[in-house]
Amino acid sequence: MKKTQKYIRFVAMIGLLFTLHIATVLAEDNEIIWDKFSKSYVKNDKVWTIKFNTFIGEIGAIEDFIFVKDDNGESFPVVVELKNDTVVVSPKKTYGNGESYKLIIENELKSSNGIPLKERVIMPFNIEDNEALVKGKLKSELLLGHKDVDIKEYNISKDEIVDIINDIINYTPEIFYYDGFKYSYEASGGLVESVSFNYSYSLEEIEEMKVELYNKIDWVLMNVINDSMNDYEKELAIHDYIINNAVYDIENLNNDTLKHSAYSMYGILIEGKAVCTGYAKTMQYFLDKSNIDNQLIFGDANGQSHVWNLVKLNGEYYHLDATFDDPVSSQENILRRNYFNVTDELIKKNHIWNTEEYTKAVSMNENYFVRNESYAEDETELISIIKMRIKNGEKDINVLIKDMVVDIPSVVRSAGYKGAFSYSFDEAIGVMGVVLK
Repeated sequence: MKKTQKYIRFVAMIGLLFTLHIATVLAEDNEIIWDKFSKSYVKNDKVWTIKFNTFIGEIGAIEDFIFVKDDNGESFPVVVELKNDTVVVSPKKTYGNGESYKLIIENELKSSNGIPLKERVIMPFNIEDNEALVKGKLKSELLLGHKDVDIKEYNISKDEIVDIINDIINYTPEIFYYDGFKYSYEASGGLVESVSFNYSYSLEEIEEMKVELYNKIDWVLMNVINDSMNDYEKELAIHDYIINNAVYDIENLNNDTLKHSAYSMYGILIEGKAVCTGYAKTMQYFLDKSNIDNQLIFGDANGQSHVWNLVKLNGEYYHLDATFDDPVSSQENILRRNYFNVTDELIKKNHIWNTEEYTKAVSMNENYFVRNESYAEDETELISIIKMRIKNGEKDINVLIKDMVVDIPSVVRSAGYKGAFSYSFDEAIGVMGVVLK
């Protein structure tokens, strides 16, 4: 309903002049919650203009009577200007993206003839999440292959735009053609006005490559994973498909001749070769498609920059490094699962990352070797596992060993095998491999 005081009518200017409506009256607190904007969003530099139907009296510091507070009850810095029958409330800095605030008018406020405002007024308002809005816009423009994008309406700083674009690229693996950006900004406030993207290919080439890529993606989604699989099975199927159909591009890496596609799932799925970023982003894409929570981890491995995945299964987190499970070798398509769903403790032996930025991985429940009864905590258990594998007719036997020194030839003989064999041991992760001849 429309609220009329004894002498004063309260109106807010939002583009056009209109009367606010009272949503709730809290009689016991003698205050009004003016709810017109509580479900609406305004920009983070919003200036409120409040027009009264009579002049405001001489009251000293106007900021003592009209002010803004955040959700924690802390005062937000604003400039309050009074001129006759109008008050203008301007933020001294931009409001927080996605945050909520209250514009408060105390009932000690008086008209020029000394009549106080009947009740204290509280008007909640919400700030648009400019980062989310500009991220959505830029992501759409990138997916369309557009190069120049105007974003001045979003009030985004130079530091913010770098983080926003990096976030888009890191978590949108289908944007395989992105190759950097530049921006223009206003000299006074440093806010970004426009962004220009660089691409590795022409728009025509991008469209052709997209058709090829999405055809392959559709094939994988129809033939490699299916709805009858649980999340663990889908993750394993994706992991194995990548390793069996791509190789680590060590030659071009060593010769400094890597193509841009080597860092993308286009390199994995279409060209069949890539580096760690390509492996991790391809895993990321199909995990996303399978509705399996995951994120990229940016760190170092064996002293070099490296990217791998953190995967959430049944409420627990695990490291997954498909690159390390596809070792560089003269033999093609060597498939390992040594780094399939491992803990922080296991992978930290040759991987380094900022542990404060990622959820801890402490469970072994979904580890490949645990799930396949190939995890030994002592030598007796190890011999038993090898015996069982030999009995099943397996020739390639891999066992994860927990913190023990093993004489592999002796263990194999103790398991009853008398033929020729070769063996290996991944000291970093603790996986023993035996190939029976």
